[in-house]
Amino acid sequence: MRIKQVGNKADIVLAVVRSGETGGKMIRAGMPVVMANFGVLGLDVVTASTASLTTVTDGALAGIATADLAPGQYGEVVVYGFCKNLALVGPTRANSTSPWPSWAGGNMMNCPLIPDTAFNGFYLGANATTRGMVYPVFGLGAVPSQPTLPSNPLITDLQTFVPCQGFVRIL
Repeated sequence: MRIKQVGNKADIVLAVVRSGETGGKMIRAGMPVVMANFGVLGLDVVTASTASLTTVTDGALAGIATADLAPGQYGEVVVYGFCKNLALVGPTRANSTSPWPSWAGGNMMNCPLIPDTAFNGFYLGANATTRGMVYPVFGLGAVPSQPTLPSNPLITDLQTFVPCQGFVRIL
């Protein structure tokens, strides 16, 4: 575990992890990761879809990846503090040749961010007080809008991630 404290910069707490993904599946920067129940316990993390979770509970969430991690690669996850690269699940499309739909931006100040178990990013949650839960990740600031974009033959993904900022309090 590493605690970063530098003068007038935002303090964060990071934990060392290893990607437990297989078959070339990458963990992307900004994705939430969960503890793996195989491999090196307490060190290996995987995406929520790999862990076959229908919901990610506070106890399963291990942190937010700070960089892309290939299978077996070591890296760090944010477990507490300001995080400037959360992966918010953006527009999806029907197939790889369809154009990307537009995305309406907006304010997400103090909006809970819920780990998405299909696309392995975050989605905007309901008001935390009405859901009766304490959320470990909150959005800060605004999400930029995106116009409709044409299809690109080099990009075959069916979803996009919109970068956003937030506060993480898993620790």
